[in-house]
Amino acid sequence: MANAANAVWRKSGPAFSFQQLALGGADAQELAYRGTATFTGDGATATCTISFVDGTATPFFTPGNPPTAVAPTLVLAQVQAGAVSATVGHIDVTSITTTGFVITSEGNFPASAFTIGFIVIP
Repeated sequence: MANAANAVWRKSGPAFSFQQLALGGADAQELAYRGTATFTGDGATATCTISFVDGTATPFFTPGNPPTAVAPTLVLAQVQAGAVSATVGHIDVTSITTTGFVITSEGNFPASAFTIGFIVIP
């Protein structure tokens, strides 16, 4: 069984495909989005896939005809709540796609609830 969760955005965040313009990493107008995701570990997996919306929507894009879905340039994440231990307290963002990102801990997430806080920079 795989761990998975959908993002819950603070203030406002993406809710559908092609909603948030990715301006470019060095642009002074670049926005950052802050959110959380809560999941229950399965005790057998050290990863969790966190979807930006629903796992299929691609909210970040560059303009064009048609627009082009892009993966954010950076996602920062940390465990905010849960059964933190020496092997689960440290997580890394190991993959970023157009629909979400994957976090990996040093050990399997035990069968308890975890809240992951994150910041996405398109």
